[in-house]
Amino acid sequence: MPKYARDPVHGEIKLEDEFLPIADHPRFQRLRGIKQLGMAHLVYPGATHSRFLHCLGSYHISKAFEDPLISLYALIHDVGHPPLSHVVESALKNAGIDFDHDTISNKYLRDILSGTNFSLTDLKRAMRKGTLVHGDLGVDRMDYLIRDSYYTGVTSGYLHWQRMVRLMRAEKEKTIVHPKSVESVEQFFIARYIMGSTVYLHKTNLVIESMVSKAVEHLLHEVSHKEIVEMDDTSLVTAFRNSESAKTIWSRVEKRQIYKRIGVYNEEEKAKQVYTQLKDKVGSDNVVIGKRGKWYKPISVELETGENIVDVSPLIRTLVDADKKKQYYFVAINRDYLSQVKTFPQSGI
Repeated sequence: MPKYARDPVHGEIKLEDEFLPIADHPRFQRLRGIKQLGMAHLVYPGATHSRFLHCLGSYHISKAFEDPLISLYALIHDVGHPPLSHVVESALKNAGIDFDHDTISNKYLRDILSGTNFSLTDLKRAMRKGTLVHGDLGVDRMDYLIRDSYYTGVTSGYLHWQRMVRLMRAEKEKTIVHPKSVESVEQFFIARYIMGSTVYLHKTNLVIESMVSKAVEHLLHEVSHKEIVEMDDTSLVTAFRNSESAKTIWSRVEKRQIYKRIGVYNEEEKAKQVYTQLKDKVGSDNVVIGKRGKWYKPISVELETGENIVDVSPLIRTLVDADKKKQYYFVAINRDYLSQVKTFPQSGI
């Protein structure tokens, strides 16, 4: 007998019988304890929603394709996420650890599917159309744009996803859309651009993430990365609080004593130079370095005519060009030491 989940974004989400064992699996339930937007709730207080909700939402949208294997992939696509989602994943990479949440997902797939009628072969078949889940117009992005918009209060992320889904299909690694849906696709990329600039790459959020990254760097001296990625948010916070080396900077994050950005630079080397000088002057824990990356990457969306959507839509091309210009590196410092940074260059742009 199917079950229904009440979702503030999509309304009722129906979970059919064949998917219930997956939703009830401990590895999937763990996602209840992982925030979708990491530390963004310190900037947008409503952003406390979970990866669990997001996976249910992605599954809900995917059902419009009327392919249970696509829905299977949509439901489990995030089971490998570490605590605080991409914040910790990026922190591990910054520490030189080769980590990918998809690799962790693969570790658990056999066990997750063991109580279902689905097999790993079924999942591999679904992944051949994986662009419908994780591609440029995939249900993953559709749900998180709508969901993150709702919970942050940044209304620009709202999408009419039904038309896009009805008029799109997968072809290898490309998403193919009908010419009639160009305006809907443009709306999607507008939402993505604005949510990227306003929420995901918000300057204060980036500083917070850099502080958390430093806390993770400290914690790795006491806890292995294999242990960290198995935690949920609560477990990680407990580990930070109990860590002799990480608790100081984590305490500043919790108290929202966010470091002040004192310089932005076009060149990473210039930022590193300033960071190194400040680190020697005020101490490693009192200064962080980070970057505002590009929201853009090459877009694999084509019309049925074979034309890339970027070549067809001047609007999307403009958004791509605008985002390319927004990348920068920054240095931020503990506000108690601001009087010591007057001699440092505040801009390299």
